[in-house]
Amino acid sequence: MDKGFFINSVIMAKRLAEEVIQPGDIAVDATCGNGHDTESLARLVGQ
Repeated sequence: MDKGFFINSVIMAKRLAEEVIQPGDIAVDATCGNGHDTESLARLVGQ
């Protein structure tokens, strides 16, 4: 499978989160990774 597909999927998901999540919202990172997604979500909710 083309690795570019996954990169584009991650970018698309991040952009969607940036449009939808507002400061004060509750966001859950249900991934198992290195914490980068958690950090991005924390910034979006204002923590």
